[in-house]
Amino acid sequence: MNGLVLMMALVAQQVETDPSLFADSFNLRTIAQWARGNTHYIIYDGQYVYASTLEREISIIDVSVPDDPIEIGSISVSNVPLGLAKKGEFLFVALGDKGLCSIQITDPSIPEMVSCADTPDSAIIVCIQGNYAYVADGDSGIRVISIADPYNLKEVGFYDTKGFARSIVVSGKYAYVADGNEGLVILDVTNPTSPKFVNSLKLESFANDVEISGKYAYVAIGKDGVRVVDITNPRDLKVVGHWTGPGAAIGVRVQGDKLTIGAASGGVRLMDLRQERELAHYTPPRYTRDFVFEVILCGNYLLAASRSGLIVYEYTPQN
Repeated sequence: MNGLVLMMALVAQQVETDPSLFADSFNLRTIAQWARGNTHYIIYDGQYVYASTLEREISIIDVSVPDDPIEIGSISVSNVPLGLAKKGEFLFVALGDKGLCSIQITDPSIPEMVSCADTPDSAIIVCIQGNYAYVADGDSGIRVISIADPYNLKEVGFYDTKGFARSIVVSGKYAYVADGNEGLVILDVTNPTSPKFVNSLKLESFANDVEISGKYAYVAIGKDGVRVVDITNPRDLKVVGHWTGPGAAIGVRVQGDKLTIGAASGGVRLMDLRQERELAHYTPPRYTRDFVFEVILCGNYLLAASRSGLIVYEYTPQN
């Protein structure tokens, strides 16, 4: 066997035996990609995806035809945009050390920034309830911004948590904070201008994200996966379940009885909360160095924010 033939044989053998060269896919098929920017956060309003990118842009992408996403508008911003939330004709963006900003999207092809409210540290995630935006602001805890007038944002309250406020979700009278090394923190926001501490629960690793569904909180804690916390009694928190898989749990979203996980190098995960089992997954080939931050379930499709942009997957459940 000559040298060239031997080399080709060795390469072929490596391709056959090295799992890092292949994607690991179960019930998911990639059907489209919007690859204009490294995308680390997305929200979806039923027609458009709003995407924060590392390129300091927020893009508006029409995904009404899932296999043909089309960017219809974008806006350049002064810092890397992070979390997004939408209310009416306004988009609210956590803009790092620039604070919280409002963007008018009456015409999504020409979004326009109209106001900003600075925050002490770095605005990461924003959650809206009523006329208030609750901002996870890193080392400065939670900041409460009045958005009653989107053209004149004003901070009206705060609570400085002990950890690093990485994410927040508000449900009813409580705010649930993924507070880094302090785990899950619960605040009473009955009076949004004066949040009160209720309880906290330290977890095995850094709390990256949190979602609420019914009486449970789902907390993403990196390589240790997702912890399920019973919040029936906020003053008596208990871990009642967990999921651990490839990669690291960065972002979690709940849609009905389904949980999606952005699992970093572990890719995309779709879980059934009722049956407590995995329904689908897609792990990118290791050589791509792709990294999934957030995943949204939309009917039979999954939208993923990743280093490779916005990826659209078709979900085909097995009978």
